[in-house]
Amino acid sequence: MPPAANALSGKNQVKARTSLKRVDRAAAGPFFIKVPASTLRFRVDGQTLVPEMPTPLNHWLVRPLTLLQLQRLKYWHVAQRAAHPLEYEVWNVVLMVWLMGWIGWVPALTFESIWVLPLCLLGVLMPQFYVQARLRAHQSGRLRCDWLHLLD
Repeated sequence: MPPAANALSGKNQVKARTSLKRVDRAAAGPFFIKVPASTLRFRVDGQTLVPEMPTPLNHWLVRPLTLLQLQRLKYWHVAQRAAHPLEYEVWNVVLMVWLMGWIGWVPALTFESIWVLPLCLLGVLMPQFYVQARLRAHQSGRLRCDWLHLLD
């Protein structure tokens, strides 16, 4: 448990668990994942207790890139176009393939070209694949990636 959770007294821990159960049931949407209370860890943000998600749910395929993150990356690439022209062009190709993936399934279903649907899925996942490849290259020291902080 993080040190912040250890600062809670026994009564507050029980109260936090019961209030979190109530909030979870109220906010349970179609993507609600039930996590056993024994595996929950808490961190304190001001006066609120925020449950930390278990590590397997933080996998990069489970958490897709949001439109806001894609927009931040695009703005960064436009701002750094003079310093990183190749990276700018590669990102444009990634976004083009992403857009083709989203648009391509309609004609594929219309013209009964079912074999195109897996290609559309790959196109939709292309930004995630590219970001993951850049992250691994950055972590191994082969390539420096200056825009990783934009994904937080």
